[in-house]
Amino acid sequence: EIFGAVSLKGLENDEYRRVTTGKLPEAHIAFLDEVFKASSSILNSLLTIMNERIFHNGKEAIQIPLITLFGASNELPSEEDELEALYDRFLLRYVLDYIKEDFRFLKMIQEDVAMSQKTTIELEEIKQCQSQARNVRIPSHIVKLISQMRGELRKKGIVLSDRRYKQSVLLLKTKAYLDGRTEVEESDLTILENILWRDPGERGEVQAVIHQSLHGYRDRLRELLIQAKELESYSKRQWEDEDMFIKANIEAQTKLRQILSRVDAVFEECKERGKPTEEIIRVKSQIEDIQKEILNRLISERGELS
Repeated sequence: EIFGAVSLKGLENDEYRRVTTGKLPEAHIAFLDEVFKASSSILNSLLTIMNERIFHNGKEAIQIPLITLFGASNELPSEEDELEALYDRFLLRYVLDYIKEDFRFLKMIQEDVAMSQKTTIELEEIKQCQSQARNVRIPSHIVKLISQMRGELRKKGIVLSDRRYKQSVLLLKTKAYLDGRTEVEESDLTILENILWRDPGERGEVQAVIHQSLHGYRDRLRELLIQAKELESYSKRQWEDEDMFIKANIEAQTKLRQILSRVDAVFEECKERGKPTEEIIRVKSQIEDIQKEILNRLISERGELS
């Protein structure tokens, strides 16, 4: 049992409690293999251990020192297993495949797997790091991006608990802290691809949503430039008469103004998010050149008509 053997002395006194010495209730860092194959009593106890850090030992509710719990499994729980609550408490999820590269495989079988135990950080240092990580600032535009991602994932049928989103914020702060920063940046959001999925088959869609949220403005910018160039080609057609020519060029001018307005919106968004704006300024300049060219052509044509 991971919680310790039943106390014989306790049974003599009509108390059902465990001797937890050297077991999970006294651990700071724990690893549970094939975690989803545990008995129902163990799984129920794990829920409060992982979430509240409390272990019920007999009549006592003991606050335990657990910092982190790792779990491994060769299979994920199905909805029928009624393990969703426990599964949800594993915030970071990684899928590990077999070694693919030959040179890595050879290195693995040739290496000595014996490991020496070595403390690299004191528990007090970990507590200090945790405290400092909580003070890392998360800007409002980062929170908005997380909300947008949540909305896009829900559209794809990927619905996650509010707990996961709440806990992911602290993880983002921790990532920024470990990188030596006092504020969460957009680059930190990439770690969410290891959080915002339930089934491994959803990972690709989650990655796509995160990429779109972080870099979608470039796609929008590219699309706006394409639209402007299409209007340029449209205005240069050989029209049947002057009226059609004038009408087409005025239409192109109107639509180009709308496109420039959208480019300005992208600029403001990127400025708020602290992203580089040089590319946006360059695209805006290209569209303005197209606008000027069409306007000059229109003025020239009207001058010839008068």
